[in-house]
Amino acid sequence: MFLVIAFGATALTDVLPRISHSVFGFSLDVGAVKEACAASAAIIAALDLTFDLSNRARSHSMMKRRYYELLADLREGQKTIEHGRVCLERFSADEEPMYRVLYLSCWNSAQMTVFGKLAKKFEISFCGNLFKNWFRRPSAVYPMVDPRGDRERGFASSQSA
Repeated sequence: MFLVIAFGATALTDVLPRISHSVFGFSLDVGAVKEACAASAAIIAALDLTFDLSNRARSHSMMKRRYYELLADLREGQKTIEHGRVCLERFSADEEPMYRVLYLSCWNSAQMTVFGKLAKKFEISFCGNLFKNWFRRPSAVYPMVDPRGDRERGFASSQSA
């Protein structure tokens, strides 16, 4: 939102015509700069409205608080492990679906860090890796490969590791 305000204010000010028309040896069209700032403000505002970044940040903050409160209750003994698991399932219902390919990629990195060449990894396609931060793909399934070349299908096998 800061960028929306800054670009919008720049587009509306009359300060720009007072800037010299030659900046670092390049000629500067003041009208084009104002138009670019106005367009940038509109595009950034549209992206903010589309992706709802402020509400996502607030939701993330509230979920983080709930998890830490649960952890504190567990440490104080106010809740048992079984109660904690039930709370985690309730909290998970409020979470957005995960970026599955991103999760699998992080799992691969963690396995490689801990086990090195002996790590089991998911064989994620090039396109899957390229767009892992863009699309959630909750049903994406990749084969798991272990160092001996054996393959397993699916995701359930990684949860037991």
